[in-house]
Amino acid sequence: MTWVTERSKNEQIKPENRAEAIVSLAAKKNTCAGDIDDTDKTKKTVTKDGKQVFQYVKPENPEDLNTLRQCVNDGMALVDQALALEGPAGIDNAKTIDVKKASDEELKKKGDLLRVFESARSYKASLLVHAMRLAEMEGRTADRDRFKAEADSAKQAFVDLSDVVKNIQTESDARAAAKEAAESANANANSAK
Repeated sequence: MTWVTERSKNEQIKPENRAEAIVSLAAKKNTCAGDIDDTDKTKKTVTKDGKQVFQYVKPENPEDLNTLRQCVNDGMALVDQALALEGPAGIDNAKTIDVKKASDEELKKKGDLLRVFESARSYKASLLVHAMRLAEMEGRTADRDRFKAEADSAKQAFVDLSDVVKNIQTESDARAAAKEAAESANANANSAK
C-alpha cells in the first residue's frame, strides 16, 4: 500500500500512472463507504409517490457515520486528484480518435490510457452517490439533490469515455479476427499445394 501512495505522489512518472495509483486508493474509500451505506440497516425500502424507493438512514453506531463521512471525503479528494490528470494525459481529445486510421499499437496505447480515466470517472460517479446517501442520512436535502445531479453528470462523463474505449476494443477485436482469418486462409492455401 505504501508504494501505491508513493506512486500517486511521484510527479516524475506519467500522469496516467499516477492516476492509476490514485484511483486504486479511491477505490478503497469507495468500498469503505459502500460497506456502511449499502446495508439492510441503512437502506430501507419505502413507498414514495406510489413507487418503491430506497431511503437512507443513519447507521446505529455514530462512529460508522463518521467513518462514512471520512471515506466519502477522502475518496472524493482522491478521485478529483486523479481526474485533474486527464488534461496532462490528453484525455480531453479522446472522442477525436479515428479508430480506423490508428495503428494497432496506437489503439493499444490509447485504450490502456483511457481505461485508467474511465475507471476514475466511474469512481467519481459512485462516490457522488455515496455523498448523496450521506446527505440524505443527515437530512441535508439540498445537498442530496445537488449530489444526485452531480452523480448523474459524472455517470454521463463515464459513459462518454467508456463508449470510446468500447470503440477501440471493437476495432482491435475486428483486426485480430481478420488477421486470424487471413492466417488460417493462408495456412489452408499452403497445405493445399
